[in-house]
Amino acid sequence: MQEPARRPAEPETTVRPDEVLQFQLAVVANRVSQAIVRLIETGFSLHIPEWRVLANLVRRSP
Repeated sequence: MQEPARRPAEPETTVRPDEVLQFQLAVVANRVSQAIVRLIETGFSLHIPEWRVLANLVRRSP
């Protein structure tokens, strides 16, 4: 009996999340956002819900 023909090995296609540009950008954006939150909380004693209310008031004011 003949052995079935073997296929050549396929290259590994595993992609690590830390190698993907979109993932890296999301991580950077998250870190920047957290830094801004810390600045606002310590500098102005505002927490995120309060800051969002103020931002909406300013945006909608004449």
